[in-house]
Amino acid sequence: MAALHEWHHGHNTGLQLFLDPAAAGKSTVTFIVSDLDSERQSLADQNLDPGEIEEGDSARLVRLHDPDGNLVVIAQARQN
Repeated sequence: MAALHEWHHGHNTGLQLFLDPAAAGKSTVTFIVSDLDSERQSLADQNLDPGEIEEGDSARLVRLHDPDGNLVVIAQARQN
């Protein structure tokens, strides 16, 4: 990915910074969880309006937008 910088800290933590002029003034954060279904249900129970679970090649995820247009992604790695 162009303009991407990534650091890994151990096996379970990392940080990515990337340039996206279309999203200037907004942020994205991704949290990796072990049980996406229960995390999504917990968000829904709190009336936070999480999106539907999206199935990707390497992960499943839910996107949640806050009132300021920031994006929170909750993801779970696919088990091989």
